[in-house]
Amino acid sequence: MGAFRLAIKQITASAPLYVDSLGILEKVNPQIPSNPDLHTFLLDENNNVLLVGNPVWNEKIEEMFWQIVEEKLGKRE
Repeated sequence: MGAFRLAIKQITASAPLYVDSLGILEKVNPQIPSNPDLHTFLLDENNNVLLVGNPVWNEKIEEMFWQIVEEKLGKRE
């Protein structure tokens, strides 16, 4: 998990990271499941959803996150 948090800090230097602490996403999109694990999205440069799920709490999602990041940005050191 430490590597993930470090990567987020590096990624957010060049891309926005939005945290919906007020729950607005759920309020304006009632069709989104109430499961908070499904409220985390990885978007590409065109705002297309590449991944749904929270990599902090789910190892499989974290693996997929790194695979996508490496495909887009190159392998991590």
